[in-house]
Amino acid sequence: MFVNKRPISLLLLGVSALSMTACAALPKDQTNAAVPQAVQIPSDMVHNRWWTQYNDPQLNALLDTAIKDAPNLSAAAARLLKARALEDSQRASLYPTATALGATLQMGGNNPAIDSITLGGINFGWELDFWGKNRAGVKAATSAADATRADAHQAVLVLTTATVNAYFELAHLYKDYDLAKRALVLRQDSESLVSQKATSGLTSKAELELARAAVSNARGELAAIEERILIQRHLIAALAGQAPAFGEQLERPNLPDARNFKAPERLDLELISRRPDVAAARLRVESASSSTQRAKASFYPNINLMAFAGKVFLNDLSGSGMDAINAGPVLSLPLFEGGKLKANLRGAEADQSVALASYNQTVVTAMQEVADTGASQRALSERLQHSNAALASSEEAYRLARLRYEGGLSDYATLVLAEQNLLTQRSTNNALQSRALTLEVAMVKALGGPY
Repeated sequence: MFVNKRPISLLLLGVSALSMTACAALPKDQTNAAVPQAVQIPSDMVHNRWWTQYNDPQLNALLDTAIKDAPNLSAAAARLLKARALEDSQRASLYPTATALGATLQMGGNNPAIDSITLGGINFGWELDFWGKNRAGVKAATSAADATRADAHQAVLVLTTATVNAYFELAHLYKDYDLAKRALVLRQDSESLVSQKATSGLTSKAELELARAAVSNARGELAAIEERILIQRHLIAALAGQAPAFGEQLERPNLPDARNFKAPERLDLELISRRPDVAAARLRVESASSSTQRAKASFYPNINLMAFAGKVFLNDLSGSGMDAINAGPVLSLPLFEGGKLKANLRGAEADQSVALASYNQTVVTAMQEVADTGASQRALSERLQHSNAALASSEEAYRLARLRYEGGLSDYATLVLAEQNLLTQRSTNNALQSRALTLEVAMVKALGGPY
């Protein structure tokens, strides 16, 4: 029986082109996948451990727990895995493909000898990326994945600086608690002094009641600070991804000595570019630029090399079939897309403009944060000097006011005023000393790490 093989060859090549949409088998370990668990944090997400400079074992252990268990970091790690998967998926477009193919085609026309054609074999395909469309797509996906990686570093930086700040705030609250206890002792001493004078008839009962009220207020302040300490412990536990009881078990932290970080005298792009958010914004500009190149390349023809190797059976499978090996190029050129390609290009160009504007804004914000933190550090040194002098004067003023009151040379109002000034100055001095550490951490965050 004579069969014209040329139409069959063309038919096989056409079927080969259509088979590019065939399904692939699932990986073996995914067919019965269990409920996914939280993604483990890869070690390279934490590229420096700047908090170890404080030599606090409890703080180091706390940050280790936070990095391992914080849900935000687990989500960042999962986004990084997804970005890398998208990059691998896009990179696959650069390589040839092979697909198992089986099909039965019903034939029509003027040849009654052939009712159907059944074929089976392996289909090969390879898109020749003459215009760089797929390569641009790979560049875009790679830059996007690198940007996601920088986002993960930023998430680590935000979490660690927030946790260290919360830890130092807990230590500051304990300092406030110590001051509140000293204030209670001071109020009690004043109450005792006024009580002695009232018993001797040297002062009124009203002054005694005022002194007693001051003692009660001091006890109330202690209770308020105890509440703030407990809430702060719960905040630390939440930052570490733990239950509140975790924070309640922490030992009382001590405020370390401030290391007197100073802002760099010169702020330039090279210094600011260390920040993960700046790096992420820059990489997104690169990704958007590559996406624009890909959109432009979509206007040009696609050339694919297609091949099929297998068996062809005519009418039924009872015979031995014919060996079939066919190969050839397939050219496709977009003729009418309803404006889709132009719209895609306009969208890609708009995304590039948005990415560039976002990058510029991120750089401006970064420079402002570094400059503001540096200004605060410079001002803090002078403020601490004046605060220390004011504290010494307040201590002396209270001592003199108490002596004068004991000697009957001044009234109780003068003693109360000196007492209140002393307590206020003690609190102010403690807050400024704690702020020095807060600004250290702020500078680490502003510069994207230690410097």
